[in-house]
Amino acid sequence: MSKNFLSNEKLNKFNQKSVQSFNEFKMPTRKDRPWRYTDVNHIDLDTFDLSNASCKVNITNNNQSGINVDSFEISQMEDNIKLFPNHIGVTDAINTDKFSLANDAFWNHGLLIHSDKNAVTEEIINIDMIADSIAALPRIIIVAEENSEINIQINSSSVKMTQLVISSVEVIAHKSSRIKLFFVSNFDQDTEEFLYIRSKVEDNADLEIGLLPIDGKLFKHTIENSLIGKGSNASIRGFALGNERQHFDFVTIQDHVGSKSTSKVDIKSALGDFARNIYYGITRVEESASDAEAEQSNRNLLLSSNAKADSDPVLEILTSQVIKCGHAATVGPIDDDALYYLQSRGLTKLESTKLLVAGSYNQTFENMHLNNIQEKFLNQINDKLELIK
Repeated sequence: MSKNFLSNEKLNKFNQKSVQSFNEFKMPTRKDRPWRYTDVNHIDLDTFDLSNASCKVNITNNNQSGINVDSFEISQMEDNIKLFPNHIGVTDAINTDKFSLANDAFWNHGLLIHSDKNAVTEEIINIDMIADSIAALPRIIIVAEENSEINIQINSSSVKMTQLVISSVEVIAHKSSRIKLFFVSNFDQDTEEFLYIRSKVEDNADLEIGLLPIDGKLFKHTIENSLIGKGSNASIRGFALGNERQHFDFVTIQDHVGSKSTSKVDIKSALGDFARNIYYGITRVEESASDAEAEQSNRNLLLSSNAKADSDPVLEILTSQVIKCGHAATVGPIDDDALYYLQSRGLTKLESTKLLVAGSYNQTFENMHLNNIQEKFLNQINDKLELIK
Protein backbone atom coordinates (compact mmCIF):
# COMPACT_ATOMS: atom_id res chain seq x y z
CA MET A 1 0.00 0.00 0.00
CA SER A 2 1.08 3.56 -0.64
CA LYS A 3 -0.20 7.08 -0.01
CA ASN A 4 0.09 10.45 -1.72
CA PHE A 5 2.15 12.59 0.64
CA LEU A 6 1.55 16.22 1.58
CA SER A 7 4.10 18.97 1.24
CA ASN A 8 4.31 19.69 5.00
CA GLU A 9 7.78 18.44 5.93
CA LYS A 10 6.95 17.08 9.40
CA LEU A 11 3.76 15.39 8.27
CA ASN A 12 5.39 14.04 5.14
CA LYS A 13 8.23 12.50 7.20
CA PHE A 14 5.74 10.96 9.63
CA ASN A 15 3.59 9.53 6.84
CA GLN A 16 6.50 8.10 4.86
CA LYS A 17 7.87 6.34 7.93
CA SER A 18 4.37 5.07 8.84
CA VAL A 19 3.65 3.67 5.37
CA GLN A 20 7.00 1.90 5.32
CA SER A 21 6.38 0.42 8.78
CA PHE A 22 2.84 -0.60 7.85
CA ASN A 23 4.10 -2.47 4.79
CA GLU A 24 6.80 -4.21 6.83
CA PHE A 25 4.66 -5.23 9.81
CA LYS A 26 2.77 -8.49 9.81
CA MET A 27 -0.74 -8.89 11.16
CA PRO A 28 -0.81 -9.68 14.90
CA THR A 29 -1.39 -13.27 15.90
CA ARG A 30 -2.42 -14.93 19.11
CA LYS A 31 1.24 -15.61 19.80
CA ASP A 32 1.61 -11.87 20.49
CA ARG A 33 0.83 -11.30 24.17
CA PRO A 34 -1.64 -8.38 23.76
CA TRP A 35 -3.53 -10.45 21.15
CA ARG A 36 -3.59 -13.79 22.95
CA TYR A 37 -7.38 -13.95 23.17
CA THR A 38 -8.36 -11.93 20.08
CA ASP A 39 -8.18 -13.59 16.68
CA VAL A 40 -8.01 -11.20 13.70
CA ASN A 41 -7.17 -13.76 11.01
CA HIS A 42 -10.47 -12.96 9.29
CA ILE A 43 -9.36 -9.37 8.61
CA ASP A 44 -7.30 -8.66 5.49
CA LEU A 45 -6.36 -4.98 5.50
CA ASP A 46 -5.21 -5.20 1.87
CA THR A 47 -8.84 -5.69 0.81
CA PHE A 48 -9.83 -2.29 2.24
CA ASP A 49 -9.29 0.91 0.30
CA LEU A 50 -7.93 2.63 3.40
CA SER A 51 -6.90 5.81 1.59
CA ASN A 52 -10.56 6.50 0.75
CA ALA A 53 -12.08 5.56 4.10
CA SER A 54 -14.28 8.31 5.49
CA CYS A 55 -16.35 9.57 8.41
CA LYS A 56 -18.58 12.52 9.23
CA VAL A 57 -18.05 14.72 12.28
CA ASN A 58 -20.55 16.87 14.16
CA ILE A 59 -19.39 19.09 17.04
CA THR A 60 -21.41 20.93 19.68
CA ASN A 61 -20.27 23.32 22.44
CA ASN A 62 -17.12 24.18 20.50
CA ASN A 63 -17.48 27.99 20.68
CA GLN A 64 -15.86 28.45 24.08
CA SER A 65 -13.27 31.06 24.94
CA GLY A 66 -9.73 29.75 24.64
CA ILE A 67 -10.88 26.36 23.34
CA ASN A 68 -10.28 25.54 19.67
CA VAL A 69 -11.82 22.52 17.92
CA ASP A 70 -10.97 21.92 14.26
CA SER A 71 -12.34 19.09 12.14
CA PHE A 72 -10.94 18.57 8.66
CA GLU A 73 -10.18 16.20 5.83
CA ILE A 74 -6.47 15.59 5.33
CA SER A 75 -6.54 17.46 2.01
CA GLN A 76 -7.69 20.63 3.84
CA MET A 77 -5.19 20.51 6.67
CA GLU A 78 -2.17 22.33 5.38
CA ASP A 79 -3.86 25.68 4.81
CA ASN A 80 -6.11 25.68 7.87
CA ILE A 81 -4.52 23.69 10.67
CA LYS A 82 -1.06 24.71 11.88
CA LEU A 83 -0.74 22.78 15.16
CA PHE A 84 -1.63 19.31 13.88
CA PRO A 85 1.68 18.44 12.13
CA ASN A 86 3.63 19.64 15.19
CA HIS A 87 1.90 17.16 17.49
CA ILE A 88 1.21 14.09 15.37
CA GLY A 89 3.31 11.17 16.54
CA VAL A 90 4.70 12.89 19.65
CA THR A 91 3.15 10.30 21.97
CA ASP A 92 5.53 7.42 21.43
CA ALA A 93 3.87 4.04 20.98
CA ILE A 94 4.80 1.47 23.62
CA ASN A 95 3.31 -1.39 21.62
CA THR A 96 3.01 -0.93 17.87
CA ASP A 97 0.93 -3.20 15.64
CA LYS A 98 -0.43 -3.40 12.11
CA PHE A 99 -3.72 -1.71 13.03
CA SER A 100 -2.20 1.29 14.78
CA LEU A 101 0.20 1.71 11.87
CA ALA A 102 -2.74 1.61 9.45
CA ASN A 103 -4.07 4.75 11.11
CA ASP A 104 -0.62 6.36 11.19
CA ALA A 105 -0.22 5.76 7.48
CA PHE A 106 -3.73 6.22 6.08
CA TRP A 107 -5.74 8.40 8.47
CA ASN A 108 -8.23 10.39 6.48
CA HIS A 109 -10.09 12.68 8.87
CA GLY A 110 -8.39 14.81 11.50
CA LEU A 111 -9.67 16.42 14.68
CA LEU A 112 -7.65 18.88 16.74
CA ILE A 113 -8.82 19.95 20.19
CA HIS A 114 -6.62 22.63 21.77
CA SER A 115 -6.99 24.69 24.93
CA ASP A 116 -5.02 27.87 25.51
CA LYS A 117 -3.10 28.44 28.74
CA ASN A 118 -5.52 28.84 31.68
CA ALA A 119 -8.59 28.21 29.50
CA VAL A 120 -11.42 26.14 30.99
CA THR A 121 -14.36 24.48 29.23
CA GLU A 122 -17.66 25.69 30.63
CA GLU A 123 -19.55 22.90 28.87
CA ILE A 124 -18.60 19.43 27.69
CA ILE A 125 -17.38 19.42 24.10
CA ASN A 126 -19.55 16.83 22.34
CA ILE A 127 -18.21 15.20 19.18
CA ASP A 128 -20.15 12.72 17.03
CA MET A 129 -17.99 10.70 14.63
CA ILE A 130 -19.99 8.61 12.13
CA ALA A 131 -18.16 6.12 9.94
CA ASP A 132 -20.00 6.26 6.61
CA SER A 133 -17.94 3.95 4.38
CA ILE A 134 -16.63 0.39 4.61
CA ALA A 135 -13.79 1.64 6.85
CA ALA A 136 -12.89 4.74 8.86
CA LEU A 137 -9.53 5.94 10.23
CA PRO A 138 -10.03 9.15 12.25
CA ARG A 139 -7.01 10.83 13.86
CA ILE A 140 -7.60 12.91 16.98
CA ILE A 141 -5.09 15.14 18.75
CA ILE A 142 -5.91 16.72 22.11
CA VAL A 143 -3.56 19.38 23.52
CA ALA A 144 -4.15 21.05 26.88
CA GLU A 145 -1.78 23.93 27.55
CA GLU A 146 -0.55 24.79 31.05
CA ASN A 147 -3.26 25.10 33.74
CA SER A 148 -6.11 24.58 31.28
CA GLU A 149 -9.05 22.21 31.48
CA ILE A 150 -10.90 20.30 28.72
CA ASN A 151 -13.93 18.02 29.09
CA ILE A 152 -14.72 15.97 25.99
CA GLN A 153 -17.21 13.31 24.99
CA ILE A 154 -16.58 11.47 21.70
CA ASN A 155 -19.42 9.33 20.34
CA SER A 156 -18.35 6.91 17.61
CA SER A 157 -20.96 5.20 15.43
CA SER A 158 -21.23 3.62 12.00
CA VAL A 159 -23.59 2.89 9.15
CA LYS A 160 -24.54 -0.66 8.24
CA MET A 161 -21.87 -1.08 5.56
CA THR A 162 -18.98 -0.18 7.91
CA GLN A 163 -16.82 -3.18 8.76
CA LEU A 164 -13.76 -1.57 10.30
CA VAL A 165 -13.00 1.52 12.41
CA ILE A 166 -9.40 2.22 13.46
CA SER A 167 -9.18 5.34 15.62
CA SER A 168 -6.04 6.94 17.00
CA VAL A 169 -6.12 9.53 19.79
CA GLU A 170 -3.03 11.39 20.96
CA VAL A 171 -3.27 13.36 24.20
CA ILE A 172 -0.72 15.92 25.41
CA ALA A 173 -1.45 17.19 28.93
CA HIS A 174 0.93 20.04 29.73
CA LYS A 175 1.87 21.21 33.21
CA SER A 176 -1.07 21.39 35.68
CA SER A 177 -3.67 20.80 32.97
CA ARG A 178 -6.77 18.65 33.39
CA ILE A 179 -8.38 16.52 30.69
CA LYS A 180 -11.50 14.38 30.94
CA LEU A 181 -12.17 12.20 27.88
CA PHE A 182 -15.27 10.02 27.67
CA PHE A 183 -15.29 7.69 24.65
CA VAL A 184 -18.56 5.96 23.63
CA SER A 185 -18.57 3.27 20.92
CA ASN A 186 -22.03 2.63 19.50
CA PHE A 187 -21.65 0.88 16.16
CA ASP A 188 -23.60 -1.30 13.78
CA GLN A 189 -23.67 -4.91 14.94
CA ASP A 190 -21.09 -6.02 12.34
CA THR A 191 -18.54 -3.24 12.89
CA GLU A 192 -15.17 -4.04 14.47
CA GLU A 193 -13.33 -1.25 16.31
CA PHE A 194 -9.63 -0.85 17.08
CA LEU A 195 -9.12 2.19 19.31
CA TYR A 196 -5.70 3.52 20.35
CA ILE A 197 -5.31 6.26 22.96
CA ARG A 198 -1.78 7.38 23.80
CA SER A 199 -0.80 10.20 26.11
CA LYS A 200 2.01 12.22 27.65
CA VAL A 201 1.14 13.65 31.05
CA GLU A 202 3.42 16.36 32.44
CA ASP A 203 4.02 17.79 35.94
CA ASN A 204 0.88 17.86 38.10
CA ALA A 205 -1.35 17.25 35.08
CA ASP A 206 -4.42 15.03 35.35
CA LEU A 207 -5.90 12.80 32.66
CA GLU A 208 -9.13 10.85 33.10
CA ILE A 209 -10.31 8.45 30.39
CA GLY A 210 -13.71 6.75 30.29
CA LEU A 211 -14.48 3.91 27.85
CA LEU A 212 -18.00 2.72 27.11
CA PRO A 213 -18.29 0.23 24.22
CA ILE A 214 -21.99 -0.55 23.72
CA ASP A 215 -22.91 -1.93 20.29
CA GLY A 216 -20.62 -3.56 17.76
CA LYS A 217 -19.06 -6.91 16.99
CA LEU A 218 -15.51 -6.58 18.30
CA PHE A 219 -13.79 -3.92 20.42
CA LYS A 220 -10.03 -3.76 20.90
CA HIS A 221 -9.17 -0.75 23.09
CA THR A 222 -5.49 -0.04 23.73
CA ILE A 223 -4.64 2.75 26.17
CA GLU A 224 -1.02 3.78 26.79
CA ASN A 225 -0.34 6.58 29.28
CA SER A 226 3.16 7.93 29.85
CA LEU A 227 3.30 9.70 33.22
CA ILE A 228 6.43 11.70 32.55
CA GLY A 229 5.87 14.56 34.99
CA LYS A 230 6.29 14.88 38.74
CA GLY A 231 2.89 14.52 40.41
CA SER A 232 1.18 13.50 37.16
CA ASN A 233 -1.97 11.37 37.30
CA ALA A 234 -3.82 9.17 34.81
CA SER A 235 -6.95 7.12 35.35
CA ILE A 236 -8.72 4.71 33.00
CA ARG A 237 -12.29 3.59 33.59
CA GLY A 238 -14.15 1.20 31.32
CA PHE A 239 -17.40 -0.74 31.33
CA ALA A 240 -18.54 -3.39 28.86
CA LEU A 241 -21.98 -4.99 28.77
CA GLY A 242 -21.85 -7.87 26.30
CA ASN A 243 -24.51 -10.01 24.72
CA GLU A 244 -24.72 -12.47 21.82
CA ARG A 245 -21.08 -13.04 20.70
CA GLN A 246 -19.66 -9.59 21.38
CA HIS A 247 -15.92 -9.55 22.01
CA PHE A 248 -14.21 -6.93 24.19
CA ASP A 249 -10.45 -6.64 24.66
CA PHE A 250 -8.94 -3.91 26.88
CA VAL A 251 -5.18 -3.38 26.97
CA THR A 252 -3.85 -0.72 29.33
CA ILE A 253 -0.31 0.46 30.00
CA GLN A 254 0.39 2.99 32.75
CA ASP A 255 4.08 3.91 32.50
CA HIS A 256 5.27 5.84 35.56
CA VAL A 257 8.36 7.92 34.81
CA GLY A 258 7.90 11.00 36.99
CA SER A 259 8.23 10.94 40.75
CA LYS A 260 5.05 11.04 42.87
CA SER A 261 2.99 10.05 39.82
CA THR A 262 -0.29 8.22 40.40
CA SER A 263 -2.52 6.02 38.28
CA LYS A 264 -5.71 4.01 38.53
CA VAL A 265 -7.31 1.48 36.19
CA ASP A 266 -10.86 0.22 36.77
CA ILE A 267 -12.31 -2.03 34.06
CA LYS A 268 -15.63 -3.76 34.66
CA SER A 269 -17.82 -5.99 32.52
CA ALA A 270 -21.17 -7.77 32.67
CA LEU A 271 -21.41 -10.55 30.10
CA GLY A 272 -24.35 -12.58 28.87
CA ASP A 273 -24.96 -15.11 26.09
CA PHE A 274 -21.59 -16.02 24.50
CA ALA A 275 -19.95 -12.62 25.10
CA ARG A 276 -16.30 -12.40 26.13
CA ASN A 277 -14.14 -9.80 27.84
CA ILE A 278 -10.36 -9.72 28.05
CA TYR A 279 -8.27 -7.43 30.20
CA TYR A 280 -4.49 -7.23 29.94
CA GLY A 281 -2.95 -4.40 31.92
CA ILE A 282 0.60 -3.39 32.72
CA THR A 283 1.50 -0.86 35.37
CA ARG A 284 5.20 -0.09 35.07
CA VAL A 285 7.02 2.00 37.67
CA GLU A 286 10.38 3.12 36.33
CA GLU A 287 13.43 3.62 38.55
CA SER A 288 12.94 7.39 38.31
CA ALA A 289 9.33 7.21 39.59
CA SER A 290 9.97 7.33 43.32
CA ASP A 291 6.94 7.63 45.62
CA ALA A 292 4.57 6.47 42.90
CA GLU A 293 1.10 5.07 43.59
CA ALA A 294 -0.76 2.73 41.24
CA GLU A 295 -3.88 0.61 41.32
CA GLN A 296 -5.41 -1.84 38.82
CA SER A 297 -8.82 -3.45 39.11
CA ASN A 298 -10.75 -5.70 36.74
CA ARG A 299 -14.10 -7.16 37.79
CA ASN A 300 -16.30 -9.29 35.55
CA LEU A 301 -19.89 -10.44 36.12
CA LEU A 302 -20.94 -13.53 34.15
CA LEU A 303 -24.67 -13.37 33.44
CA SER A 304 -24.79 -16.69 31.57
CA SER A 305 -22.94 -19.99 31.72
CA ASN A 306 -21.50 -19.47 28.21
CA ALA A 307 -19.99 -16.02 28.85
CA LYS A 308 -16.27 -15.84 29.54
CA ALA A 309 -13.73 -13.38 30.89
CA ASP A 310 -9.93 -13.47 31.10
CA SER A 311 -7.96 -11.11 33.31
CA ASP A 312 -4.21 -10.55 33.46
CA PRO A 313 -3.08 -7.50 35.46
CA VAL A 314 0.70 -7.10 35.61
CA LEU A 315 2.94 -4.97 37.85
CA GLU A 316 6.51 -4.11 36.84
CA ILE A 317 8.15 -2.28 39.73
CA LEU A 318 11.70 -1.10 39.03
CA THR A 319 12.19 0.91 42.22
CA SER A 320 11.78 0.07 45.90
CA GLN A 321 10.58 3.59 46.71
CA VAL A 322 6.86 3.29 46.02
CA ILE A 323 3.93 4.39 48.18
CA LYS A 324 1.53 1.68 47.04
CA CYS A 325 1.09 -0.51 43.98
CA GLY A 326 -1.54 -3.21 43.70
CA HIS A 327 -3.97 -5.06 41.48
CA ALA A 328 -7.15 -7.10 41.80
CA ALA A 329 -9.21 -9.23 39.43
CA THR A 330 -12.45 -11.17 39.81
CA VAL A 331 -14.52 -13.31 37.44
CA GLY A 332 -17.82 -14.86 38.50
CA PRO A 333 -21.63 -14.76 38.52
CA ILE A 334 -23.77 -12.17 40.27
CA ASP A 335 -23.79 -12.71 44.01
CA ASP A 336 -26.70 -15.00 44.93
CA ASP A 337 -27.23 -13.25 48.26
CA ALA A 338 -27.61 -9.88 46.53
CA LEU A 339 -30.13 -11.36 44.06
CA TYR A 340 -32.04 -13.06 46.86
CA TYR A 341 -32.19 -9.84 48.88
CA LEU A 342 -33.58 -7.80 45.99
CA GLN A 343 -36.07 -10.50 44.98
CA SER A 344 -37.26 -10.73 48.59
CA ARG A 345 -38.17 -7.05 48.24
CA GLY A 346 -40.52 -7.86 45.37
CA LEU A 347 -38.25 -7.45 42.34
CA THR A 348 -38.07 -10.04 39.58
CA LYS A 349 -34.76 -11.71 38.76
CA LEU A 350 -34.38 -9.53 35.64
CA GLU A 351 -35.17 -6.36 37.60
CA SER A 352 -32.66 -7.37 40.26
CA THR A 353 -29.99 -8.08 37.65
CA LYS A 354 -30.63 -4.72 36.01
CA LEU A 355 -30.23 -2.95 39.32
CA LEU A 356 -26.96 -4.69 40.16
CA VAL A 357 -25.46 -4.16 36.70
CA ALA A 358 -26.55 -0.51 36.70
CA GLY A 359 -24.86 -0.10 40.07
CA SER A 360 -21.60 -1.49 38.71
CA TYR A 361 -21.88 0.77 35.66
CA ASN A 362 -22.58 3.92 37.68
CA GLN A 363 -19.79 3.12 40.13
CA THR A 364 -17.30 2.91 37.28
CA PHE A 365 -17.83 6.46 36.04
CA GLU A 366 -19.21 8.32 39.08
CA ASN A 367 -15.92 10.04 39.90
CA MET A 368 -15.51 11.54 36.42
CA HIS A 369 -18.09 14.22 37.28
CA LEU A 370 -19.14 14.85 33.68
CA ASN A 371 -22.59 16.14 34.60
CA ASN A 372 -23.78 12.57 35.22
CA ILE A 373 -23.28 11.90 31.54
CA GLN A 374 -23.30 8.15 32.15
CA GLU A 375 -27.01 8.29 33.04
CA LYS A 376 -27.80 9.08 29.40
CA PHE A 377 -26.70 5.58 28.41
CA LEU A 378 -28.38 3.66 31.21
CA ASN A 379 -31.52 3.03 29.12
CA GLN A 380 -29.41 1.42 26.40
CA ILE A 381 -27.78 -0.82 28.97
CA ASN A 382 -31.15 -1.86 30.41
CA ASP A 383 -32.46 -2.57 26.90
CA LYS A 384 -29.45 -4.80 26.29
CA LEU A 385 -30.06 -6.72 29.47
CA GLU A 386 -33.55 -7.53 28.21
CA LEU A 387 -31.98 -9.37 25.27
CA ILE A 388 -29.53 -11.49 27.22
CA LYS A 389 -30.47 -15.14 27.41
